[in-house]
Amino acid sequence: MKKAWLGAALLGCLSFGCGREELKMQSKVPSTATPDDNAAVASAAPTTPEGPPPPTKVGPITDTHIHLFTLPRSQPPMSDNGTFPGSSPSWLSMTSMVPDYESSAGGAWVDSMVVIEAVVGVPPSKMISANQWMLDQVQAEPKLLSVVGGLDVLQAPAAFKTQLDALAVDKHFVGLRIGGGDLITRGQIKANALANLTELGARGMMVDTLDTSGTQVAQLAKAVPTLRFVIDHLAQKSYDFDVPNDWKANLAAAAAQPNVYLKLSDTGRLNQGNRKDGWSTPYPSSADPADYAPVFEAAWSAFGEDRLMFGSNWPVSKVAGDFQTQILVLEAFLKDKGEEARNKVMNDNALKIYGPRP
Repeated sequence: MKKAWLGAALLGCLSFGCGREELKMQSKVPSTATPDDNAAVASAAPTTPEGPPPPTKVGPITDTHIHLFTLPRSQPPMSDNGTFPGSSPSWLSMTSMVPDYESSAGGAWVDSMVVIEAVVGVPPSKMISANQWMLDQVQAEPKLLSVVGGLDVLQAPAAFKTQLDALAVDKHFVGLRIGGGDLITRGQIKANALANLTELGARGMMVDTLDTSGTQVAQLAKAVPTLRFVIDHLAQKSYDFDVPNDWKANLAAAAAQPNVYLKLSDTGRLNQGNRKDGWSTPYPSSADPADYAPVFEAAWSAFGEDRLMFGSNWPVSKVAGDFQTQILVLEAFLKDKGEEARNKVMNDNALKIYGPRP
């Protein structure tokens, strides 16, 4: 009788809750359970999973580099005839939009994202609509911070200004991405390029630079000191963990100009190493922060906490696994730099550069 009464009382506590005194009273009822009964109860108790706890978010994160597109691009909703990603392998040749990003490992940790142009192959007649499509995504998705668009900075300044006027109505249009190497011939900045970059600077805008060396960016930044330059993807760093002297010299040349910033983006591709084919078949990324530390330290030494920013390069980053690993290894590097420095690199610097214009 006593055993049955105790079982019923405990069941009632689990279902409806008991006060501390009620539990004390119930605990005084002598137990008639046998050793075999106790062993059976112990064997049925849940066990704690072995291994380290799953990783968690450290603090606020802004991803300064994602691309969005629907396929085929010749059809609605884009209808811009862009050729990216074109005949890329299957892991990239698929519609890539915000819900796809957020469902990726690491996506739920990110508080805001910057849309970077992907206007390769877009004809001039569709260039404004291609940029407007990106701006429409920012209006529809609260986590999208801004757009870095694409326009021809070598066109006549009057035509460039007309296009810029059409897009700059939206404060979320914060700048352009350019291929800096195309703007310089025999050491000289092309005249139209200089005039159009100066126009961007006068409007308080910025530029991302693609496939541009640190020395080339330094020349552009010195010529247009009112314009902020952000170098993408570790300034043409080779896809390995080496830290060559010529790359460090390029970083130093760019960092000497106070209006130049560096994006710690696409770092998963440092794992490509000696792979002959680093594109058609995805490969895993090392999760060991020590592998990345020499590269990160070289960038830190050149630019410091105020001019570095995190970026994933999603969905291109999928070639080297998930970008959660990119976040984790960078967080590990920043852990010893202090919370303030960490927040600058992972979030605050990005908000200053890519936040909507006043």
